[in-house]
Amino acid sequence: VWYLRWRVASEVFREHGVLACRRIDIKWQELLPVTHDEASLLFATDIWNHVAYCDAFNFVARSSNVETVVVSPDRNQELSDYRTIINFGLPSQSAKSKLESVLAKISPRPKIVLAGVVQSRAALVAMHLRLGVLPRLWRFSAKLTPQPVDARLRSQLGFSGDSAGGFVEFLSRSISRHLPTVYLEGFNDLLTQTFSENSLTKPPRAIFTNTLLHRSEQFKLWAATFVTRDATKLFSGQHGGGYRVYRYKNWAEIYEHSVADNFLSWSAVANLNKDLSACVQANIKHYKPDFLGNLLVVLGPVTRQQNNFNLGNTHCNSSYYPILKHFLMSLSSETSRSVVVRPKNASAVFKPARVSTEQISEVLGGIKNF
Repeated sequence: VWYLRWRVASEVFREHGVLACRRIDIKWQELLPVTHDEASLLFATDIWNHVAYCDAFNFVARSSNVETVVVSPDRNQELSDYRTIINFGLPSQSAKSKLESVLAKISPRPKIVLAGVVQSRAALVAMHLRLGVLPRLWRFSAKLTPQPVDARLRSQLGFSGDSAGGFVEFLSRSISRHLPTVYLEGFNDLLTQTFSENSLTKPPRAIFTNTLLHRSEQFKLWAATFVTRDATKLFSGQHGGGYRVYRYKNWAEIYEHSVADNFLSWSAVANLNKDLSACVQANIKHYKPDFLGNLLVVLGPVTRQQNNFNLGNTHCNSSYYPILKHFLMSLSSETSRSVVVRPKNASAVFKPARVSTEQISEVLGGIKNF
């Protein structure tokens, strides 16, 4: 996420030089996420992206110009309402179900725990039984609360690295203003809440979880503590990625190959026969891009989460489609014949996209030849 902002700002600066930035009047403390889960939600909002791009451009341009501040109290209030509704990324508290209580008595010291975040309780019980172990529904309740920001402590954050205006320096300068508070100001509270309510008297031999970045901060801390002590083993399967796992190619790679084989975003490694994604994380030295590809425009989350929580102005860009239409109409007729506009897929290869081609055409004002 941060690399993309820095890279785009670098290209804009290279093409146009120093530009005046109009920045919305909002303090970085008001955008500071509490948890990783909230960060993933905030990073999808227009306001956060606006601030991130302003920071990136000013860093790249090394500009000392005073920014033009745009006062927008309505937007600030929308952001505050949005964060309250999503509870700062903290899951809502709920009492243990009868099933959880019964299984805790039947299986107080399970050998294997399936820590699923998506599956239903019945599915988790069934998977335990298929493994030949007594089932146990184990989770942490949400007792964490947002902590006040310590600006002095954050001013001491940073790491040594490139000082020549590269991405490492940009990341180092940005971390103090965007690191979730649960990892700094709220870490002692996280420790207390995690180990005061641990209902497992002994760590299981193995924990299977279906997401690499688990949404529960308490679970991540608990698992890391006992894994580093060799008291248990954690097996993670990321539901949306797991790239370069060659033995079992995941659906995401199959899907992305199916739509991007003919586009610039894919390339071949010099000494391998396997295609790999030439994305921003890739080391360009190992790739030979095919510049004869077409232009692929993939519509992002705005097409499927346009008005979450009834706060559309905060969560999506209201001018997204007009800007996209303007971009498409500005292409030459020769270039437009090689352009494909398609929506982001739902969650699997065989599931339909959330927004159809007809709907996209209608939103873009009847454009159908892309």
